[in-house]
Amino acid sequence: MKKLKTLTIVRHGDYSGENLNSYGMQQMENIAKEIKEKIGKVPVIILTSAAPRAKQSADVIGKVFDLDVAHVSESFWSDNRHYQDDNKFLEELENNIGEAEHAIVVSHLEYVEYIPAKITRSKNFPKPAAVFERSKGTGVHMNMTEKIVEEIRG
Repeated sequence: MKKLKTLTIVRHGDYSGENLNSYGMQQMENIAKEIKEKIGKVPVIILTSAAPRAKQSADVIGKVFDLDVAHVSESFWSDNRHYQDDNKFLEELENNIGEAEHAIVVSHLEYVEYIPAKITRSKNFPKPAAVFERSKGTGVHMNMTEKIVEEIRG
């Protein structure tokens, strides 16, 4: 993550069954617009969990940025069949962002709770991300250059 200027980790939008509902789509569109406002018109890479609700969330974000999702991974998925492994998540992220300066990862509750805190502590942010339950359609935006953490909401 040496060249990464910003990293945003987002919890997928609200869903019914396996698919995003209309509220979840609106959440993701709002989050994408907020991220775009923060970083401007710069190259971005989008990575996502393999869960349908996360992939659909990433696709909505991609439309706002006029991008396709660059990487889909089981390692970004956590639920009762996909166990949380923070180290594997970070390794997968590191291996797939390449030379990107701005990355967005769409994931699940556990990762949106813990990964930002882990990253901001390891990078010595003056005010690391707090660990708490984040609702669907919310996330954490980390400015790696200025070492600022911000909550974002759809």
